[in-house]
Order: sequence, then C-alpha cells, then structure tokens
Amino acid sequence: MNMIDLWQRLHHIFNLRPKDDMQPEIYIDNLSTAVQRQLIDSLLRNIKEINTSFAIPEPYTEVMVKSPEAVVQFLAQGALVGGLFGQLRFDGYAMPHLGFIFDEPGYMTIAYQGDDSWNGLALIALFEFFRGIKVQDKNAIIHLNPEYFDVKAQVTFKTTLQEYLDEKISPS
Repeated sequence: MNMIDLWQRLHHIFNLRPKDDMQPEIYIDNLSTAVQRQLIDSLLRNIKEINTSFAIPEPYTEVMVKSPEAVVQFLAQGALVGGLFGQLRFDGYAMPHLGFIFDEPGYMTIAYQGDDSWNGLALIALFEFFRGIKVQDKNAIIHLNPEYFDVKAQVTFKTTLQEYLDEKISPS
C-alpha cells in the first residue's frame, strides 16, 4: 500500500470541517513517565514557531516556566498542565499546526485543524511520529477522540494505524 492509499483511507479524518466548536483530537494513553519525558523534550526541540501555555492544575493558575528542563519535569509529573502548539518537524517534514496537550501523567492529546493543510506526506510524518512512540513504549494506546469521531472512523483509524505499524502499509 502506498501513500495515496493511506490518504484515501484517512483523508476524511484529517481533511474535515469542525463541528460544534470542537476540534478533532487524537489521544495517546498509557505512556510511561520516561517516554513522556522524552516526548516532551523532543517536542520542545522540534516544534517550529512554538507557543506554550502552562498552569498549576488546582486551582488553575497560569504560570511561566523558565527552562525546558522544568517544562519536561513538571508536565511529566503532572505538577503542571499545558500545551505545546506549532508545526512539528519530524523526519524532515513539517506537519500542519498541532497542539500537544498534557493534562495528566501518562496521557497526551493531539489537537489539530481538520483542513486542507493535511496531505499524504503530512499523514505519513504523523504516523512515523506514532511509530516512534510505539517503539519507545509498546503499551502506549493511540486512538481518536470518541466524543468527536463516530465508531466507523475510530475503527478505520485504529486498523490503518495498526497495519502501518506492522509495516503492512509502506510509507512510500
């Protein structure tokens, strides 16, 4: 299977129009602390034109964090909640604008705009990003937000991602 086939399977998940002020999201659950730290550090180094927002969870109070090391430590521990927003560069490709949101340890939400900025190459870059996560943490669970996507879209995404990770779908 080639890039066009991957895009044909999933274009409706990435090239869509928002509904009811909700943004489409991909959830990554069950991340180990070590992998979550590596992931946050990698995002800090590889997001182009990064924007950030951090807060203390209870009571919700925005704070400034002065060093990348503190961001990694506090987000991974759950001492802060927040997000990293921008274009992730991965394997030489820049993906469309994404929001990487950390609300609790072991969990990350990827929010994205469903629009024309997505194409086959951007989707491959995202799936290679997912492959990197699964290589580091085989217990990580990657799935669509069930409140946004219907069961058919969730199953299509899950099946396609698994086939891609099992290398039944070639990136080229």
